[in-house]
Amino acid sequence: VTLNVNGKDHSLELEPRAPDRDTVHFEMGNLLGELGRFEEAADEYRRAIEISPDYAVAWLNLSRALADQNRFPEAIDAVGRALTIHPDWGDAVQQLSRIHKQFGSALASGGELEAAGEQFRRSVELTPDSSSSCYLLAKALAQTGNANEAVEYYSRAIAGRRAFPEAHYELGILLLD
Repeated sequence: VTLNVNGKDHSLELEPRAPDRDTVHFEMGNLLGELGRFEEAADEYRRAIEISPDYAVAWLNLSRALADQNRFPEAIDAVGRALTIHPDWGDAVQQLSRIHKQFGSALASGGELEAAGEQFRRSVELTPDSSSSCYLLAKALAQTGNANEAVEYYSRAIAGRRAFPEAHYELGILLLD
């Protein structure tokens, strides 16, 4: 594997018989991700997973690399695999919630407000105390004409983070209508 760091190529030979080969691929994925080379990072995480299918943190990091490429359904599947291995893993639940928020934001940017709302709702279901998830869901609900439910989620966003001027403003505008 060759990496270009600051204009200089660095080669790393992967020994096929190395006992920790899965961790070598995992660490390569981490390094590539840090360099913003998400597609290559995802490939390295997949190689680690091929060697050790129950490598939950590799599944989690694969989901991050995929989400960074806006490949949200694949990212959701990858983090789901991590949760299958460790069902109560808080980091994986948080990651899944973040991916649903990112997916929802991408859909909202494309004008797909109903679909965006569903992604934000999934984020809220996973992390009910997340003010940002509640705010994004409220905004999508308001934009699709669900004012009463939007008020509920704006209120939840504000309850979780009092200093949330955007939520206060959007709630005020909604109540004025």
